[in-house]
Amino acid sequence: MRAVLAGLVALVALAVSAGPALAHGDAADVAAKTPSRTLVQQALALMTQQDNPAEAKERLEAALISKKRDGVQMSAVRDALDALEAGDSQAAIRHMRTALQAKEPKQPEATEEQHAADEGLKESEVALGHEAELDPGRGTAEWIALVVGILLGLGALGLLARRHSKAR
Repeated sequence: MRAVLAGLVALVALAVSAGPALAHGDAADVAAKTPSRTLVQQALALMTQQDNPAEAKERLEAALISKKRDGVQMSAVRDALDALEAGDSQAAIRHMRTALQAKEPKQPEATEEQHAADEGLKESEVALGHEAELDPGRGTAEWIALVVGILLGLGALGLLARRHSKAR
């Protein structure tokens, strides 16, 4: 009986721990949402700081998949990827730098009313205005994992209490 219970607990623990890992979507979804400019910057840093062509190649491939391509010369990204595949790290770095030299998209000019409103805000209010960007949110899988974890903890406490009362 104890072996069955231990096996069941182990199976539930595995199922709970896999849920949050699977809830984040696949790499293609993440790559499509990440701006190409960010991915190329990461690839460049991986090459110049860590000399890691494998990871840099993954970032460049993701940059080509990304839907947000502002501020990046995509032909230079392709050239950088080709250079990495050919084993020419220096050429890849040059192409990545060229890709990042593309002009940033122009931001619309702020009106006088917006400037006046911005000046009235305290720094803390401005910082709090960005809190939604930092909130990762909770998906269904995370909530299910949380509830199952709490139930497992309560079940373990119940088993310990039962065992403790039998020992007396």
